[in-house]
Amino acid sequence: MMQKQTFWKLASALLLLCLIIFVTTAKINLTTADLGRHLINGELLVKQQQLLTTNLYSYTNPAYPVVTHHWLGSLFLYSIWTLGNFNILSLFYILVTSTTFLFIFLTAKKNSNIFWATIATTICLPLIAYRTEIRPEIFSYLFSSIFINILNRYRGAALPKHALIILGLIQLIWVNTHILFFVGPGLVGIYLVDTFIKKRKLTKNVKRLALSLALVTSMLFVNPFGIRGALIPLTIFNNFGYRLLENQTVWFIEKLIHNPLFTYYKIAFTILLFSFILNIGGKDRKWLRIDHLLTGIIVSVAGWFAIRNFALFGYFAIPILSYNFHYLTNSYQTTLPSKTTTILTIFIGLILLLTVNNKLAFIFPKTFSFGLGLYQEINRSADFFKKNKISGPVFNNYDIGGYLIYHIYPEEKVFVDNRPEAYPADFFQNIYIPMQENEKIWNKYSKEYNFNSIFFMITDATPWGQNFLIQRVKDPTWIPVYADQFAIIFLKDNDKNKKTIGQHQLPNDYFNIR
Repeated sequence: MMQKQTFWKLASALLLLCLIIFVTTAKINLTTADLGRHLINGELLVKQQQLLTTNLYSYTNPAYPVVTHHWLGSLFLYSIWTLGNFNILSLFYILVTSTTFLFIFLTAKKNSNIFWATIATTICLPLIAYRTEIRPEIFSYLFSSIFINILNRYRGAALPKHALIILGLIQLIWVNTHILFFVGPGLVGIYLVDTFIKKRKLTKNVKRLALSLALVTSMLFVNPFGIRGALIPLTIFNNFGYRLLENQTVWFIEKLIHNPLFTYYKIAFTILLFSFILNIGGKDRKWLRIDHLLTGIIVSVAGWFAIRNFALFGYFAIPILSYNFHYLTNSYQTTLPSKTTTILTIFIGLILLLTVNNKLAFIFPKTFSFGLGLYQEINRSADFFKKNKISGPVFNNYDIGGYLIYHIYPEEKVFVDNRPEAYPADFFQNIYIPMQENEKIWNKYSKEYNFNSIFFMITDATPWGQNFLIQRVKDPTWIPVYADQFAIIFLKDNDKNKKTIGQHQLPNDYFNIR
């Protein structure tokens, strides 16, 4: 009997791991990702010992000050990339993501059992799979999972010295890796409040957690930018002149685009909410955990106010849901079936089968792009640009900036890239957006910057971006010479570009404009 149970547990764990890897691993679309810029950040650190303090990559605002809060994350990614290019980066991403899930799952299992830990993971997985890009953000999820695991393990007992040291060292790395570093002190603070309310006095547990909070908070200032770096989560939005899709609220963004995941978030939030309500209404209210309640409230609000936080909600909700589910069954004296593990394995296997066959694409849309490394032919446009020795100044759209930095810096600099904080707000509001909306403004800045080429993401979905592309196709002074499913390149009709235009000009009927 024990051997059978062990077999089914191992089978369910293996299937769950396969499901996690399948839904969170996607080929890299370098034209829209931050990754290219992060790799160049890392390269500058290694080869030139240069840490960005100004907007080095742009010719429009080269002296504008920036806080490169993710410099160590870029260095990590670059170091892995040098070992074997983008395929190795994809494997590294799988390793980091799997490790994050392991810490979260072990925490959930410790608070409940393998059944409820698996159910909670399955519920939250679509939200976590929403963020699959390889970026420094993955380290924040990993460090959060380690913090949660350690703090949960010693909840109710004094935090040992080695745990204090581990948390402090992780926080030191975290503050230099990704902007979500404030989550570390936040988690320690939540567990401190939980322990103090539970004990109602300054016990050794409370003192150790207070010491830990002081330690991890002090680590926030150990970064190349000092207090500016420590406060960047509070100040970064002071100069955002460009509205990012991922930073919008659920109720705002669902009016603009249809995505079943927005509805799924509401369902997951409702499940979390009712798991608390039913626990509070149960026979034994002592099982209600203040740390879970506070964490649940914070990540729920974060998810509602910025869809980029769906993954954060998903990770944090797993141990909370598993705990609430487990104690709901105890509180209402409900017993699970004797063949729970077998049922669980079949359940996970069925979900994996449906996902692999794209039957659950409405909640796992990125499974269509499952794979390692880059999208096929993603670099063709940049290769064309370099092979034909096209020169700038280049006008490019916001999203493709990181791609161009990776491919053509330092020979050419970009007009803009996907870092709103690295440009003055009025640059976006008074120059970048208006010049795509209004032909007079475009002509003004086209002369001022003396554009020689345009490198634009062909799938730019912004109203101004679509309008701009239509106008350029109609404009006889700008000749399209390259287009694929990712990007389009125009050249100014001048003597400098005469040869390339003669060889590669796209015919008028190439574009279907209505």
